Amino acid sequence: MFIKSSSEINFFFIGMCIICLSFSVEGRDLIGEITKLAKEERELNEKLIRTMTFELAETQNTIAGNSEKYLVKDTENNLWSFKTNTQREVENAKIVSDLAQLLGVSVPVLKGVALPINGREVFGSIQKIGFYDILRKKKPFIKEMTPGEILSLQKLQVFDWLVVMRPGEMYEHCFIISKTGDKMLAIDRDDGFANPKHGRILKMEEADWRNSLYARFWDSYLNKEINVNFKEVFELINYIQHIKNEEFKNILFFLEPEHKEEILEEILWRKANLKNEFKKFYGNLLKKRGEVFPVSFHGDYKNYLTDLLKKSKERIASKKIKYELLIKKTTKQKNIEVISSRKIWKWI
Repeated sequence: MFIKSSSEINFFFIGMCIICLSFSVEGRDLIGEITKLAKEERELNEKLIRTMTFELAETQNTIAGNSEKYLVKDTENNLWSFKTNTQREVENAKIVSDLAQLLGVSVPVLKGVALPINGREVFGSIQKIGFYDILRKKKPFIKEMTPGEILSLQKLQVFDWLVVMRPGEMYEHCFIISKTGDKMLAIDRDDGFANPKHGRILKMEEADWRNSLYARFWDSYLNKEINVNFKEVFELINYIQHIKNEEFKNILFFLEPEHKEEILEEILWRKANLKNEFKKFYGNLLKKRGEVFPVSFHGDYKNYLTDLLKKSKERIASKKIKYELLIKKTTKQKNIEVISSRKIWKWI
């Protein structure tokens, strides 16, 4: 039997350490560049929203909720959802959106804006939804989900747990599905940072979770009606855990002062325990299916970072061009004439 010498083993060990250290340094550099670009994009989005004009869209889809909501379109015919809200609610939803952009999770860019509606300034949130279909029109749809939609929903579950999203925001009416089939989008995420320590343990049996879209999704997985993508979700989780706590604090800076410290503590606890909690959650699901993890939970996440970085640069370049074109125009925001969305379009 051939046994390697201690010197060979030491060289092998040192070599592996150098590789790991090299990636660690490179990973930190990539994350640093991504966080820098995320800040630049947040500022650019603010400038764009202040420059854009909107008008009422010809068709008003049915989206559930208690606030007044209207579909509006910009000058390029992109659809946006405007929702009347308080300053506090808008700020909360904006923080959720900003964090999602940093992580590469499919939550739309959301900003606060005042629009002239029926002759008066009305404040609320506006989020770009593009061309998506409401899930309630697609039942039953889980068995027909594309790989892109499956992956985006898996990543959204990780994100919703991280930001302590209320169970009510995990129901079908808070998700829309792209007509191109490449992703699913979570909308109206203004109920993040709910009760600290609420729903810490990920269990399929939790009463307030059973009616969520996630529960239906994993039921389909257990019934072997769909397959999932663990690799990219693990990459997302590894990425989140390697972001500096300071960056999270910077984004969460505008949280409601009354519970700010308590919520910050909870978010950072979840960030630190993300891998362990989802490893247990996924492990239980795989055990029920009689399977084991198909990929390592501690794998390389460099591909995730490089893809995120590439997409960030492309979006910023495109938005800068758009902003330069918009500021050259002298279009003034016109009054938007509407009748109550609850009475006419039945957004209830």
